[in-house]
Amino acid sequence: MKVIIVLADSELELVPVQTAEVDTELEAVQSMHAIPVLDQYFHHDLMQKLPESTRRGRADIVHNCLSLCQNSIPNRKGILQVYVHTRDDKVIEVDPKIDIPPNYIKFLNDMGTLLKGGSVPGYKLTSRSFKDLVQDINADLVVALTPVGGERPMKEMFESRSSGSVLSIVGGFPEGDYKSPVMRTADVHISLGPRLMRAPEVISEVLQSVPKVTSLMKNEKG
Repeated sequence: MKVIIVLADSELELVPVQTAEVDTELEAVQSMHAIPVLDQYFHHDLMQKLPESTRRGRADIVHNCLSLCQNSIPNRKGILQVYVHTRDDKVIEVDPKIDIPPNYIKFLNDMGTLLKGGSVPGYKLTSRSFKDLVQDINADLVVALTPVGGERPMKEMFESRSSGSVLSIVGGFPEGDYKSPVMRTADVHISLGPRLMRAPEVISEVLQSVPKVTSLMKNEKG
């Protein structure tokens, strides 16, 4: 089995280019922090000037989710692949062997270098819409994790498929809904329960639901 996770519509982006409205804030931000990726905490004053300000600037969600994925048992067993899809239709393919830096500032600087077109070991950047990404992955089953889905355990989805690939889509944003056509693209819509869960919690549930590789191998051998 191959397990694939896509963090869709992730709020990971460079600090916006200067405009007449945000010139002063940008100059202050750049001189004080020199952090290239938009962040709710470091760029608090600037955020007030931007549309969708309560949703954007959440690279910390991506950092937390990637840390969970890369340190997970499925990844260590070699059956996990992770992609980050951003609000600007940038797609980051994460090398399963790369360690996510525990230092958040280091992570922001790495992502800034990558989004500016530079090279960062362990990451590959392309420009692709969410729909194109899913088509390129070509998974056997595409599952959208959403509060409006049918309540069903993820473990059940994995256990029903002892081989092939399962793509789990998780929103990489703090509030609101998917902006990309996730619901139209997915084969199944699943809710993990009545309580609204944050992205790292959803990722943890998905990772813990993956059956042990040994049992999968036994099923495949009959």
